[in-house]
Amino acid sequence: MKTEHIELLRCAELERERMRLAACGVVAQANTPETAAEARKMHDDYRSASCDAVAAAVDREMCLRAENARLWEALTKISNLTSEEFIFQPSLPCRIARAALQESKP
Repeated sequence: MKTEHIELLRCAELERERMRLAACGVVAQANTPETAAEARKMHDDYRSASCDAVAAAVDREMCLRAENARLWEALTKISNLTSEEFIFQPSLPCRIARAALQESKP
């Protein structure tokens, strides 16, 4: 009887750890504000320090993606080119950014 009880506890613990691992995967793949908010709704048993670290990394990814979009928008405005033209002239954004930095130096 005691061994069966220990085995049931072990299985329950393994299942909880399996769910924690699955939660990390779900949080890692949810990299838009809406999907991130939804993926992070979970039972406290499945939350872990690893899952929180993954969520923080996803938050940083979303911030960097937003910053990248803002920078592309700024480059397009100062150069009067479309983002498609940037794609076909890959060195052009670097030249424009360097020129903008040179102009902003005191």
